[in-house]
Amino acid sequence: MVLSLRVLVRFLLSTAASILIVTGLIKVLSLFGSAGMLAVRDPVFGISFGILMPLVGLTEIAVGTLVLFCRNGLVASGLILWMSIEFVVYRLFSAELRPGSYCPCLGSLGEFLGLSQAQATHAALLICIILLILGLLALAASIYAKKKS
Repeated sequence: MVLSLRVLVRFLLSTAASILIVTGLIKVLSLFGSAGMLAVRDPVFGISFGILMPLVGLTEIAVGTLVLFCRNGLVASGLILWMSIEFVVYRLFSAELRPGSYCPCLGSLGEFLGLSQAQATHAALLICIILLILGLLALAASIYAKKKS
């Protein structure tokens, strides 16, 4: 039973890490997208998205890579939860400071896929929620497996 829990934890963490790496790459590649979006100042940090997006993207890639290679399920779950909670808190502050505004969290992918700004914003929020759920499930399974071993 403990082995199957460890496999479950590894699956959850690998899925979350893959999401982080892919969305991180999208953010970094967004530098080659819409120049208008890159000049806009972020309402939370006050710097342009042209600076913020690659920084966040590189952080996502680094955390995703750490999670993939981390052998401790509790630490890896904590990293996923840390990133997903940061994303949710950022979204709350952003919505408060600029209500109804577009979230460029998916970089140029929304434009590429033909999504409206509202659809891209909802997709980004869904990704945040999925990461949060994956992190919580991995943490719970890691704790349960640790108690059983």
